[in-house]
Parts: sequence; structure tokens; C-alpha cells
Amino acid sequence: MFYTKKVPTHIFLIFIPVFVSIVLYLQSLSSFFQQDEWLAFSRHILLEGVDKKVFLEDVFLTSGAHYTPLTVLSINLLFSFLGLNYVGYALVSIALHVIVVLLVFYLARILLQNNPLALVVSALFGISAAGFQATTWVVADIATHGATIFGLLTLILFFNFLSVQKISWFWISLITLIISFLFKEITVGLFVILPLMFFFFAQNPLRKKIKFPLLIFGVGIIYFAFRAVFLSSGPYISTSKGMSVDIFYNFAFLPIKTVSQTLLPPSQIIKISYSLAPLFPQKITGERGTTTFDLFVQSKILPVLDLIIFILVIVVLWMLWRRGGAKSIKLALFAFIFVIINSIVYAVSPEKNGLISIIDSRNLYFPSIGTFIFVAYLASFLMGNNFKKAFLLLLPLLALNAFWLNRELASLAEIGSLRRNILFHIKSEYPTLPDKTVFYIESDTSYYGLAEHERILPFQSGFGQTLLVWYHEGENFPKELYQNKFLWDITDQGYRGVDNKGFGYFRSFDELIKGVLENRIDPASVFAFSYKSDEKKIIDITEQTRGEMAGLAASKFELNLSAESSVNFSHNPAHGFLALDGKRDTYWSSEVPYAIKPQYFDIDFGKEVKIAQIRIDSYDNKDQNQVGYAVFLSDNGKDWVEIFRTLRRTPRQDGFVDIYLPKNQSRFLRVEQIGEHEYAPWVIHEFKVYSAL
Repeated sequence: MFYTKKVPTHIFLIFIPVFVSIVLYLQSLSSFFQQDEWLAFSRHILLEGVDKKVFLEDVFLTSGAHYTPLTVLSINLLFSFLGLNYVGYALVSIALHVIVVLLVFYLARILLQNNPLALVVSALFGISAAGFQATTWVVADIATHGATIFGLLTLILFFNFLSVQKISWFWISLITLIISFLFKEITVGLFVILPLMFFFFAQNPLRKKIKFPLLIFGVGIIYFAFRAVFLSSGPYISTSKGMSVDIFYNFAFLPIKTVSQTLLPPSQIIKISYSLAPLFPQKITGERGTTTFDLFVQSKILPVLDLIIFILVIVVLWMLWRRGGAKSIKLALFAFIFVIINSIVYAVSPEKNGLISIIDSRNLYFPSIGTFIFVAYLASFLMGNNFKKAFLLLLPLLALNAFWLNRELASLAEIGSLRRNILFHIKSEYPTLPDKTVFYIESDTSYYGLAEHERILPFQSGFGQTLLVWYHEGENFPKELYQNKFLWDITDQGYRGVDNKGFGYFRSFDELIKGVLENRIDPASVFAFSYKSDEKKIIDITEQTRGEMAGLAASKFELNLSAESSVNFSHNPAHGFLALDGKRDTYWSSEVPYAIKPQYFDIDFGKEVKIAQIRIDSYDNKDQNQVGYAVFLSDNGKDWVEIFRTLRRTPRQDGFVDIYLPKNQSRFLRVEQIGEHEYAPWVIHEFKVYSAL
């Protein structure tokens, strides 16, 4: 029954899929840490220097969304050696992926009883564009690699038990299964898969010994009871009213989505879905580029596409059965069930809420093994077990996955290089920090589906915590700053002080001012940067920001512009007086979209004044949410010096935009609008200038 032939000498061909996998994934060396890595590093920092008892209690007795003590131990060990050396982690991750590729080959060899075909399976898996994230998330997915390695060992050892019928192999396979869970619980489906293997592949007299499947189920019950108790004491039990509905939906549709999204990578299914959406009337889809359109694609088109692919797979299984009978379908059915069972676990993932439309790439890593065994077996069956013909049939799938994976890795390398450059630039500008440090970093763009006003840097987690970890080695921040996921969420901002040390991070200037005043932070401890997304460049605006803070703190009074000054608008000057009439319900408009440049107004004060603040009143005009400003001063009205620039300064809820200046003395002032809007004009209801005493 089982493939027990001596491995032929040409088995060195296994190095072909290994080599191709390595070559493609070497691009990831140019990438960078992505998201959960920073949280993992924070946890390691908290455990630095603690005694062994506290360390072991934290590792083995602290529950989160997952119970993964072996992952925590592995990350701590690696961090001790590698620190923040990304390339080191990437090499470890690639090495772990290679081990998985080799184990996939060994498992496929047992199942398919065909070395060349097993090589194709391992190649398909090695370069799959579906589960690439398991290798590119170089720290966080040590969990996925560890669980997959020991999960595969469990399957191989269990097959060995079924073949030689030696009970020691049975118990060893259960041990490796438990070890797999201690990395990450993505392999819990094996509690069902192993009994199915027993009924699918066991031979007499072992086949009659029902105690073995019962023992597996018993171990599974004990494990799930342990996890239920462990999680019940943690913060990850949801009590939302719609939870049960979401779980039932995910239980029903996640297997469908997993089957389709391991055959076609999620990125490709999304592209196809978006290309199909315009075939429907706009009144149904919503306008392209809007949230309504995105929701229609993800909630309607994408699930239907997933279902169509799933039905096609069912049809293929039926055709196999019709053509070759039950014997021909056994292995294909087992591979199909493998995918189904190992996808259901994500329906009850503790940290997931709501309906899951797109499965995270890393969560497709383990289930995809079944998909590629299924595909390889199907090709071989259709081609009459002729390997050459089967290989030619599978070659387009291999080529497409190599192409898609290469593109995904190139994209990650690009964004990773950008992230690395941002962090290196900040630290090169300010290699050491004062005891109480505050970073203010403004951006002109929102990312990762955030609301338009939530402008952040292109990092997938809170940049404040990223900076804390980035500066950890040299600054020795108090460990309290790393507790309770401080500044971890992608939109987090704030300040935390411990004794005479503290750290803060802000994206909003108003929140910055509030935090500085409440915590009595010296403006000299504030470091500021501005990110320009079109240039992928971060600019030091520390002096400008400190100047703004000085302007804010200055004693000042409002200048009477209508009586004492002359104001000249670059557009629609005839109605410029409406911005100076003291009425909020009247306004000046440029009458052209403010994407058209330049748009500005000049003020001649008639004498030199100390300008401390500018206030632009947008009142209730919602189209001014993308405004940005540059401020210039001049002694003669001809030669201008820029003293202030902000890419976006969105009006507050009260409609005001306040720009503070460091008591600059000048006769002429120019305010230029540098934001972007395709159709909305620049509108000012009232414009005020405040002079310092």
C-alpha cells in the first residue's frame, strides 16, 4: 500500500523546487518587518532580565489570542542573537520554508507513490503565491512554520504507523501533533484528519482496531477543554450579539474560500472580482473607487467567484468517481477533505470578528498542501499516469505561481525598503533622545482601509510602538512603556511617563499640543517629521513644529485686516472681501479646484508685525478636508521665504485651521494652498491673523 521503495539516486532533483523557492524568496531580504513582529519584540523586551520563574510563567501561563509558548520561546531566542537584524530573521524564515518544502515532498511521495509527481507538488507549494505571507512575516510566522513542520511530521509518522503497524510510531505522532499546537493551533484539524487517514489507508489487522481513532479523539477533547479553560480567563472571548451568526457564516463559507484561494491567490481573485463588478449597473455597485463599490465586490462578487471555483472542484471529484470509481477518488477526496478540515479552525479564531471575506495569506499555508496534492493527482489521473503529460498540464500553474509570487515579493521589498529608510532616517537625525521624548509625525495619506482623515505612515501597526522598539537598544526606556500594547494599534497616539522618563507619539497637531501641555513637556524634547507619499520621503520639520508651539504659547491679539492691511487673492480677487467681513455664513471661493496650482493670497500689513498665528475658517465646508498650507514672509512683497509647510491640515470639528508661527516679524505674508482636490475649490469663510505682543 505505502511507498516503501528505495529512494532513487535521481532524488537529488528535490533540490530543484528548493532552489527555485530560495531564489524567489531571496527578494524578501530586501523587505522589512511588517506588523506583529513589533509586538513580539515588545514582549521580548518586557522579559529581558527577569528571573527564570517569571520568564517561564509568562511564556507558559500567559494566554493571548493563541497559546503558543514554543513560538514565544523561539522569538526570544532569535531576538537575543539577532536583535533588529531583519536579514537574519529573513534567512531563518527562508530556511524554515525549505524544511517545509522537503517535508511536503516526503508526504506527497507517500501519498502519490510517485517521486517525480511528488517533486511537482513540493514545487507548487514552494512557489505558491497563496501562502507566501507565512514566510515573509519573518518573525510573527515562526508560529506558522513551526506548526506546519510538526504537523507534517505528524502526518508522516502516522503514515509510518499505518504502514509498519508499530504502536510507538502512533504515540510519537501524537507528541509531534501536540508540539505543533504549541507553535500555533492551525493544525487542530489533524484531530479529524488522523482518524480519517486510519479509515482511508489502514490495512488489516490494524483497520479493525477502533481504539486508535478513539484515542486521537480523546486527546483532542482533552486539548480543547484545556484551551477553553485557558481562554476563558483571557480577554479574547467575544460577547457581541452577531458573533454566532458570523461564526456560522464562516463555518459554512471558509472552506469554500480556502479551496478557491489556495488554487488562485487572494490577490488574483480580488483582481478578477473588481474586473467583473463594472458589468453590473452602477446603482447596484456604487461608484468605482468608493467604499460602497468595495463592499459590493467583497460581499457579493468575491464570494460568488469563490463558490464557482469550489463547485468546479466538486464537479471534478464527481467526474473522477464516474470515470474511475471509488478507488480513483480516494486520494483526491482525502486531499480535498484535508483542505476543508484545516480551514474551519479560522472560523473560531479568537482575535477575528465579523465575516471573513479574504483569508490572510499565511492562513492558507498549511491547507494549501492538500490543494496541491489534489491538483497533482488530478493531472496525473487525467493524463493516464503519464508524468511528462501531467507535468506539461501543471506547468502553466507553476509558471503563474512563480510570476505572482515574484510580483508579491517585489512589492513587499519596495514597501519594506521604504519602511526601513524611514526608520533609519529618523534615527540618523536624532540618534539619542532626551529623557522625555515626543515624536510628532504628520502624513498626507491614509493607508490599509483607514478613514481618509486617519493619515498615517505606511506601517501596518502603531508607529509609536515601532519607534519604541527601534530606539530600545540605546535608550533603555522603562519597561512600563512596552506594557498593555502601548501605541501598538495603527491609529494610536499619546504619551506615557514613568518616573523621570517618558515617550509620546502623535499624528494630530492638536493632540500633540494637548499631550505636551498636560505632561509639561519641554518643546526641545519634541521631534517632528512630515511624510510625503508621492515622493516616498520623510522630511524633518522639528524646528517648524517647535516654532508652532512657541507661536501657540505666545501672548497675542487679532489684527484688523480690513482696516489696516491690503489683501490680494490669486483667484477671484473681487470677492476676497468676503473672507474679511466677519460673517461666517459668507465666503470667498477660488472657483477652481484646489488641485490647480498655485492658489494663494498675499497680505501687506503696511508695517512690520510679529505674526504668531493664522486662523482659516472653513465653517462647515466638508470639501476642505484635503487642504495643505505653505506660509511665506517677505520684506518687499517680491522675495519670499518659506517658514511653514504642512501637507494636510484638516479643519477641526469647529471648522478652524490654526497655524502657529514662531513670532516672525515681517511686513508681507503669503498663504498658499498646497493640498489636492479634483473638483472642490478652495473656500475661506473667514481669515484672521494674530500678532504677538
